[in-house]
Amino acid sequence: MTRGGGVTRGGGVTRGGRAGRARQRGAGARARLMPLALVLLLSAEPGALAELASGGGRIKGSVSGDGRKGLVAAHVAARTALPDRDLVCLTTTDETGGYLYESLPPGTYELRARAAGHAEGRYADVEVKPPFRNILDFRLRPEAGEADAGGGESTSGPGMTPPGSAGESRPTPAAAAGTDGAPVPVTGRIIGPAGDPVPDAEIAFSGGPPPGQRLVLSTPEGRFSLEGLVPDTYELSVSAPGAIPIRVAGVKVRAGRPLEVQVRLADYPLEMAARRGIILPPEAPLPPRRLLEIPPPPPEPPPAPADRSQAPPPGGPPAA
Repeated sequence: MTRGGGVTRGGGVTRGGRAGRARQRGAGARARLMPLALVLLLSAEPGALAELASGGGRIKGSVSGDGRKGLVAAHVAARTALPDRDLVCLTTTDETGGYLYESLPPGTYELRARAAGHAEGRYADVEVKPPFRNILDFRLRPEAGEADAGGGESTSGPGMTPPGSAGESRPTPAAAAGTDGAPVPVTGRIIGPAGDPVPDAEIAFSGGPPPGQRLVLSTPEGRFSLEGLVPDTYELSVSAPGAIPIRVAGVKVRAGRPLEVQVRLADYPLEMAARRGIILPPEAPLPPRRLLEIPPPPPEPPPAPADRSQAPPPGGPPAA
């Protein structure tokens, strides 16, 4: 045994015994931490693991009213201007008042929420940086006032031009249309609450120049595409069986900027069957039924009398 050394089993002498024991303690601590990290990884939220794997950002939250009760079927729209295209994301709140966006590309987003009978809520300049997630809750006020969840006054409508990157000015509607009337390609995808594709969903762009409404159905993979829309302002509606329909006005198609639309539908709650007015506009009353009376057919005319002058005699033709 030497000073500063350690005695090994079997009589051998080692140098740096204190440093060796420190290294052993460090290795033991790492060995104890590895199972803990594995447990934390396995117990993580499945959506977070998928988010890390896909590299996309995530925004989740809720929409509530004055009573802090979740508002069902509220529309939540997220918009951003990516380097190569404009991106519009649409969804509705579920039966709990919650909403969710996943697999978002990094960028600066603007979020708006609107529910029937409530003023619009707005978050401006929301930074999405994968793999981090943003939690944004809206608390909407009655229609008499303007709710601004982002801390600033909202002066534009729900369909304003997607915000640009830092230093880029936001064009006016006239400038957004531009002088170039070349059609702009529009693509997108429709998914359900679990992220699965929704086939045969109806996507309609209304308004703008002729020919008027453009209607397309989603493919079995939930995707859709339009050959092109003339730069203008449109109303976008999306519907699918069993899902809460979405209708958003003021969707701007800008000249030279392809548009991508991502829609996440929420299931139609069964308890809302008696409250369809919060989703669809009230229907006009039907006129009273009137029985259609079909007049009887006119009587058939009597048969015309036969011409007896050319009729053979009663006894038959005369013998030759």
